[in-house]
Amino acid sequence: MLKIALTGNICSGKTNILNIFSSNNIPVFNSDLYIAEIIKSDQEIQNFISNLGLSTKNQLSDFLFSNPKKLQEFEEIIYPKLRYKRLEFYEKNQNASLVVVEVPLLFEKNLQNEYDYIILAYAPKDIRVSRLENRKISREKFEKISLLQIADEEKLEKVNIVINTNNSRQKIKEKVSTIISNLSK
Repeated sequence: MLKIALTGNICSGKTNILNIFSSNNIPVFNSDLYIAEIIKSDQEIQNFISNLGLSTKNQLSDFLFSNPKKLQEFEEIIYPKLRYKRLEFYEKNQNASLVVVEVPLLFEKNLQNEYDYIILAYAPKDIRVSRLENRKISREKFEKISLLQIADEEKLEKVNIVINTNNSRQKIKEKVSTIISNLSK
């Protein structure tokens, strides 16, 4: 099984690409969905949130992106749980020829060596900013998250494949189809 990492900065179009892979019957791991599931169901995470006096995921993310020390504490709790979910995903899909795993902080967390190929979802910053309204993310939060991410220009040098999400949906679908054909051989 080929393990493909899909990375990209905030509002770069990762979920759209992930959905296209999924619609082509490629098993996908959506980290955002698994994190949301862990936050809802894990008692240790619930205790962490409760101890902060927070009640919603939005309050939590706003708080964490404004408090680097608490963000690090949270990551130390949640990332091992997310890793376990990924391992379960690999086991469940062990007979697939390839799987795609969304890893937003791939390089920031030094996870690139765990994957056979790396795809970067790329869009210029002005395009990513224009997508904020659809995602219900404030410009302030966008900027705070962006500060935690390596610049796209640096990532471009480290990836195998770039998908420009500023292209039409049809062009993105064609690019994903080509990727699937080339890597499924």
